Amino acid sequence: MYESWRNPDTKELIKTFTILTTGANTLCGHIHNGGKNPGRMPVIIGKENENTWLEKTLKEKDIEQFFQPLEVEKMDAYPVVRDLLKRSPKDRAVVERTG
Repeated sequence: MYESWRNPDTKELIKTFTILTTGANTLCGHIHNGGKNPGRMPVIIGKENENTWLEKTLKEKDIEQFFQPLEVEKMDAYPVVRDLLKRSPKDRAVVERTG
């Protein structure tokens, strides 16, 4: 979720975002397993639910349905190089596919 707003005092355009999280499924639980909030993963809204999520009439009580971990069968995970942010996005070595 993101939003742009103008600071009323400075007139600066501020761009903000948030990542909604939920409890981790078994795949993501192995990835994000430390820090202050272990055992979580981003909320992933499947294509089949996009229109419902974007409905302007969606009620707060109906939002809870989206805070379920995505099924492991719909996901895949693989390691990436540790210096990811130092590399070019075009560097094919960024993704270390194994197996």
